[in-house]
Amino acid sequence: VLFRSYPDPRCPSGLRYSDLDVGDGLATECVAQTEMHGDAGPGPGNDGGSDGGSKANCKLRVAFDDGAYFFNSPNREIWITNIDGSDAVNVSNAPTADNYSPSWSPDGQKVAFVSNRSGVYDIYAVNADGTNLINLTPNSSDNNSVPVWSPDGRHIAFYRSGKVWEMNADGNGAAPISDRPVLGIWLAWSP
Repeated sequence: VLFRSYPDPRCPSGLRYSDLDVGDGLATECVAQTEMHGDAGPGPGNDGGSDGGSKANCKLRVAFDDGAYFFNSPNREIWITNIDGSDAVNVSNAPTADNYSPSWSPDGQKVAFVSNRSGVYDIYAVNADGTNLINLTPNSSDNNSVPVWSPDGRHIAFYRSGKVWEMNADGNGAAPISDRPVLGIWLAWSP
């Protein structure tokens, strides 16, 4: 997975995806928090300070969906890897379902994504190591899509029934925030 980025001190990772339209839907989003490996051990958010970490040995993690997409029988999985493809973790782990649209939390600790494992497309959140999978929209009878974390990580915007919705990051408080039907499949928060 390749992308373009530029320095932005407003992002927790210090990097923002390029405004150049490369067709990945990531433009203007913060690049996920880097994971540092050093004397302090691995840990998202480690800033390379006096605890022994170093910016020279940080590893950027990438989340993506992979698999066949067929109109009548899509079958994709969500993977997280190092930028070089090493240390791959299947965080969706539902080979008979369609899983897509991963979105990093600003602190790099979690990924939200869409899956139809329950019979409708729900939004799930999972830790970056694949643990603690939670269905954030278990009571929805409508399909949900394109989850996007707020810059502070406290909310997730998503698309349902032709409208933009917002919920707390734990799935509570879901409500529409657009009063008119909208078209489109990408959402973005202002900084």
